[in-house]
Amino acid sequence: VTGVQTCALPISTNFIRTEYTAKLDGKEYPVDLSSTMDFVALKQVNPTTIERTAKDRGKVVETATLKLSADGRELTMTSDGTGQGVKYHNVQVFERVEE
Repeated sequence: VTGVQTCALPISTNFIRTEYTAKLDGKEYPVDLSSTMDFVALKQVNPTTIERTAKDRGKVVETATLKLSADGRELTMTSDGTGQGVKYHNVQVFERVEE
């Protein structure tokens, strides 16, 4: 993996849209169409783990770890941050579905 392109669009009406393309080099890349962050930096820790740091107006607002399972079927994203003045901890698990 040399980079990540993402677009998140939750289903509810209280959505947060986040869209960016970034390399796994620890450098900051701009985030498009987001009300919660303006830059992200990604760093590959090992073959199955990526760390993400998100900033808004120069201040770190979220840290996240993306971890791929050994069999490559599950991706777990754990994030901690502050959004609109409220601290949060979030764990999301994505499962690969074969069609």
